[in-house]
Amino acid sequence: MPAIFNAANEVAVEAFIAEKISFTSILPLVKEVVEASQGSATSSLRDLADVSAIEDNARAQAHEQLVRLAP
Repeated sequence: MPAIFNAANEVAVEAFIAEKISFTSILPLVKEVVEASQGSATSSLRDLADVSAIEDNARAQAHEQLVRLAP
């Protein structure tokens, strides 16, 4: 779960710094990604490749949320 949170947060903060979203949009974006990822394959992590795949998926979800949040 920390990898999902971190990946979503990095995408959100990057978008904020680039002035694509407001500061107050960071938390809702991260929250949506984390909630959408609950129940995913995080309980069956075997190695770093699994963690990397989950992190990549979280980043992709965060970018999808940016399209919805960006003005």
